[in-house]
Amino acid sequence: MNFWGKIRENQYELIINLAIVIYTITLTWFTIAKHNTFTTYAWDLGIFDQGFWTTINQDKIFYYTCELHLSESGSFFGIHFSPILFTVLPIYYLHQSAETLLFIQSLVLGLSAYPIYQIAQLYHNKKTGCILACIYLLNPALHGVNCYDFHVQAFLPLILGYVLYYTLSRKWLSFILATNLALAVQEQVFYLMAAYTIFLVIIIIKEHKQETKRIQYLIIILFLITAIAWKLISGTVINFYNPEIPAHLKAGQHYAVLGVNDPLEIPLYALTHPVKTFQALNYEWYNKIGYLLCLFTPYLFAASQLPLYLLPTAPWFVISLLSNYPPYYRVGFQYSAYVIPFIFSGFIAGTNQLLNERGIEAIHKTIKVITVLSIITGISLSPISPLTWGMHLSPAYEKPVKTKRTTRINQIIDIVPKKASILTQDNLFPHFSNRQEAYVMIPPTYKDVKTWKDAINWVTGLEPEYILIDLETDPHNTIRYAFTPIRQGNYQLLAFYDNVYLYKRDYTGEAITYEPFNITYTYNDLIPQNMKQQNDLNSTIGIVLSYHNMSIQTRTLWYGPYEIVPRGNYTVTFKLKTTDNRINETIQLDVYYNQTTINPVYITDSMLMNDTWTNIELTFTLPQIAYDLELRGILLGLNTTIVLDTIRIEEQQ
Repeated sequence: MNFWGKIRENQYELIINLAIVIYTITLTWFTIAKHNTFTTYAWDLGIFDQGFWTTINQDKIFYYTCELHLSESGSFFGIHFSPILFTVLPIYYLHQSAETLLFIQSLVLGLSAYPIYQIAQLYHNKKTGCILACIYLLNPALHGVNCYDFHVQAFLPLILGYVLYYTLSRKWLSFILATNLALAVQEQVFYLMAAYTIFLVIIIIKEHKQETKRIQYLIIILFLITAIAWKLISGTVINFYNPEIPAHLKAGQHYAVLGVNDPLEIPLYALTHPVKTFQALNYEWYNKIGYLLCLFTPYLFAASQLPLYLLPTAPWFVISLLSNYPPYYRVGFQYSAYVIPFIFSGFIAGTNQLLNERGIEAIHKTIKVITVLSIITGISLSPISPLTWGMHLSPAYEKPVKTKRTTRINQIIDIVPKKASILTQDNLFPHFSNRQEAYVMIPPTYKDVKTWKDAINWVTGLEPEYILIDLETDPHNTIRYAFTPIRQGNYQLLAFYDNVYLYKRDYTGEAITYEPFNITYTYNDLIPQNMKQQNDLNSTIGIVLSYHNMSIQTRTLWYGPYEIVPRGNYTVTFKLKTTDNRINETIQLDVYYNQTTINPVYITDSMLMNDTWTNIELTFTLPQIAYDLELRGILLGLNTTIVLDTIRIEEQQ
């Protein structure tokens, strides 16, 4: 057979391989672009990156620092048992960075189309199998798993796809191997595999040969023994690395509406408390219905076999739909990986039944309809689609936008030596996580619990060589706690740009400023004390702060914005007007920080023009960095009318 003959013979394998390559390249580019524009996070890309790095370079077992308050050993195995991670180590060793993990995740999820292709061939020809596998790669739920950091659940669509394929093709040795790999992904997979037993029994009951049935029942027994063994081993390992598991790890807070403290209590509690069950299901019901529609809509035209194939997913749908934790019932999180292969395989089986009942023409029409629906759904809901710009279902939907600011932040990151210790925030941590001594400010998940307070005290008690904060993009508003060690320790500003601050311990030189400090504040940045917001078409953004002869308790008109400002010489410009300059009351404009008023300027209404903006300037010098600088307006009389548009602070070179 000549070359072109081989091409024609294997054309569908080539097409699906090409589709997988295109998928992998596209999603790798997209997720790395997100990473480079700071929309990846410590939870969980940074966790896994640090875990892989410390395993290879520090002889630790997936050690990371983000959750030392939950597991003193620091091992990921003290939180979850995921030995599948060892298979990633050789690839990560070649290029030890977060980008490698994003590539691996895209590749593994892209490869999950191949068992779909093989399952489809059990029911149809290669052409139909190729079309269905390509449709699978358009799934927005799959893209959502791919675009949200790195998670171990990303292995599930590929492995569970092969579990299904080996079941349907009766390749039992390969089936046992695949189920072991699935159980190695995470300890929760045990519950899916336990429910999978029911699916297996139904499949075997349909077997006609009694001798074959006996062998297959033995396979089920072996499968159950294996699953139980994995469950026992996982519990032992987690307990070894984390003997005192905090209550938070049992996720009871995710079922506050239902009223259980442990997900294992859900089945019995839900059956015996129907009112609470209804309340839990009703919680954010619109999001839960949207989640189900996103998962199922394209495939409902061939849904006859879906109930059978969804049996293994029953545990997940129960705990997700009864939860009050949005990531469980939204696309764009890793948890959709538990159900994607079962839904699509059920759809494929449904097309086979449609073929038997209505013939090949019905199949062709159905596949055309589903192809169109899948394209529409993908364009409408995929995180990589331009049409989902502004959609905030999850961090997966945050688009990579390269700006001058992101470029400057990357330049500041490059200042920090590769092995230096550093404390930073959630969205910056993955850029430092390929080292042991990288630390992150803890999100306020445990704000009212001693665990969280102890964690904050521990983190702020660290004395890393560097501290990097970005006040504009802090995801959890916790980086402010980093000012405790900054103020108490011997830290000085090393670099600054647009609310991004890099501090270095024992630094005595001048700070690197990529551009002069220049920020304009509007009503939204200041705190009005005795002023009200009002619309003004002649103002900078259409809304101003206004005071009109009100009876007041204090004489402060506005204060804030509690800005961090490097040392230097500055000019402040207050943009003001009055509606009646015949009144001659005095107003004090000043700079205030460290409990000190600097260079106050006094103006009267008569110095302002009626309904015309006037710029009032004030100059001052900061001998050292100010952490809470305010730009205030104080009324020294009562009977006045004043309107504030903006306040601009500029560094003078």
